[in-house]
Amino acid sequence: MTKSRQPTVSIILATHNRRAVVCDTLSRLASRGLDRKTYELIVVDNASTDGTPGAIAANVDLQPNDEVLVTDHEYGAVLRIWRRACRQAGAKLVVQKLPRIIVSPEETVDEFLKGVTGKTRLIVVSHVTSPTAIILPLRQICHHARELGIPVCVDGPHAVAMIPLNLRKLDCDYYTASCHK
Repeated sequence: MTKSRQPTVSIILATHNRRAVVCDTLSRLASRGLDRKTYELIVVDNASTDGTPGAIAANVDLQPNDEVLVTDHEYGAVLRIWRRACRQAGAKLVVQKLPRIIVSPEETVDEFLKGVTGKTRLIVVSHVTSPTAIILPLRQICHHARELGIPVCVDGPHAVAMIPLNLRKLDCDYYTASCHK
């Protein structure tokens, strides 16, 4: 059964000590009709040093023997963050291989979700993979994860300027993007 929730747009904004950027972003959101009840804004000084995926990892309640599922195409820093979070919690990082040749979104989703077990507490996946530039079928991954009650954290810096991005349609729980790529 699909779990329902109130959709939100989460925005993580790296300011690099620029207050004007934050003010401008908030003004643009307001001008587009997004009121404070429809989005969550997290402002960090520098996405690389503050580590937005790390901030999420620090706030996910992993327990001993839990599992975090990732693909074998994830960015090295993202893998290190989740390896550390799993190690500290006594959890396990499961690295699921994607097909060598991507034939269809369905095949990719099916192959990736073979890594899900009853212990999976979080899925961490790139929107556009760093080493291979594959655009992963996130809507389908998020849909299946929602049906299973598993939250999804998307690493998205490569996607922001590359493809149209609609966070509501993706229906992920966390979307991080430092926007420097």
